[in-house]
Amino acid sequence: MTTGAGAGTTTSGAREQSRAGEGTDGGTHAGAGTDTCGGTGADAAGTDPGDGRNARPPEAGPQAATAGPARGRRPAAREPDAPADRLPYATAGRQATAAGLTSATACLLSAGRQSDAVPETDLDALLSSAVPGPDGPGARLSLAVREPGTGRAAALHGDRPFVAASVMKVHILVALLLRAQGALGDPPRALTGREQAWAAAMIERSDNDAANALWEAAGGEAGMRTACHRLGLTRTEPHPAGRWGLSTTTATDQLRLLRAVYEPGPGGGLTPSARARVRELMRRVVPAQRWGVTAAAPAGAASATAVPEVKNGWLPRTATGLWVINSVGRVTVDGRAWLLAVLSDGHATREAGVAAVEDAARAAVRALTRREGPREGSRREDRGAARDRRRAGRPPDPAAGAGGAG
Repeated sequence: MTTGAGAGTTTSGAREQSRAGEGTDGGTHAGAGTDTCGGTGADAAGTDPGDGRNARPPEAGPQAATAGPARGRRPAAREPDAPADRLPYATAGRQATAAGLTSATACLLSAGRQSDAVPETDLDALLSSAVPGPDGPGARLSLAVREPGTGRAAALHGDRPFVAASVMKVHILVALLLRAQGALGDPPRALTGREQAWAAAMIERSDNDAANALWEAAGGEAGMRTACHRLGLTRTEPHPAGRWGLSTTTATDQLRLLRAVYEPGPGGGLTPSARARVRELMRRVVPAQRWGVTAAAPAGAASATAVPEVKNGWLPRTATGLWVINSVGRVTVDGRAWLLAVLSDGHATREAGVAAVEDAARAAVRALTRREGPREGSRREDRGAARDRRRAGRPPDPAAGAGGAG
């Protein structure tokens, strides 16, 4: 048993059904405290279901959270939040755009230094042709990316809804901070010491008991919806029963949320101190949970002022055993900052999902960095290497282990 910062206890090892949803977000962390995202190895192992108060399903055993169905086998049933359509990835840019990128075109933004930016249609084509698709007949992936310095942005299937899993914790924190500063109609107040400890545990270690407490402190579902309205998150649906991990969101909404943290604008959003608080906690996420969009930054390239900032979510669905793998954050590549949101589901294993998210993040930044776009030969090589990594089940971090869920 591990104990969260003033937030109760969680049970390690097996999948739990809870307010976060079915299953758990997996991972490990070094050091003391709670890692409710369970893993293996020397670090504390646990689960990140979102709430240890509900009973574990009787059929769930220690292997249920990690096994998943055999590769290539379709699940017996799909979740209602996963549309049956499967659009192509990493095909010729023109074909992919015609097949399913109408919504991506609507999400494509271009502002700032227009003289330095690739034309909008080129950004769309670059992204659609460069990002490798996930393996598996039921796997889906969505991505949104933005360079704050220039306003260059694009999205791939950006308006598709996905289960949020633990990336919802950034939304919970932002809603709490907006409420505390009086931006949601409540009198301004300072965060309590307990709320500050819960915020650190929720973001840095993905602690679910802390998330449960802060969901209530931020006003529950009503507070989340008010924050959505305030921030322009038109496609994010907080879960009505408080199972925040089963809230749904889109990559474009997650990018808007990141912009509220990293790109202050008019309209009375987060204060500078509130933005700094969110960034600091995302910068301090434990090493074993620093996979995902951080892969877009070259290894060892981060300076003291450019440490990647990230929050991930990982969740095996009860009905199918397939994994939801999400990652949002900010990275710096060659001195240029990028905001990234990658959402995905339908992965046979956690490792395959993490590899798909990391490959997509790397490919997106690489494509938008190269004004002329990647050469077709190099795209084929990149996609082949990505496929090989996923088939080999390569874990994203040697310290991360096999993982439970969170």
